[in-house]
Order: sequence, then structure tokens, then C-alpha cells
Amino acid sequence: MQATAAAWHPDTIEWAEMAPGGTRYTLLEGRRAVRGEAFTYAFFHPAGFWDPGIGTPPTPASRC
Repeated sequence: MQATAAAWHPDTIEWAEMAPGGTRYTLLEGRRAVRGEAFTYAFFHPAGFWDPGIGTPPTPASRC
């Protein structure tokens, strides 16, 4: 069985509650609580967003 392609646009996604930094996420399809079942997430990080909890700060060259 061949899967049907799906597409989403950020303006039409039903986002979950916005976090204080402006980030958002949502589950697009599938059920993540079901072992072995595929699911698809969408994440939105506004321009200039940086999560200090992961990795190292961006360098000026990586901001291009």
C-alpha cells in the first residue's frame, strides 16, 4: 500500500499553546503514545530564538 503525501502550511496548523519564548509545537498526524506507530510533529521557533539549554551559543557566522 502506498502512502498518500501530506502537506501543511504554518498559517493553517492548529498550534498548541505558545511558550514564553514564542516557540510552538503540535502533533500533525499519528499517535505518539502507541508503540510502533509513526507520528509527525511540527515545531516553530521565531527568528532569533535561542534555547540556552542545548548546545553552545550560536557564533556570528552561524546566524547568517
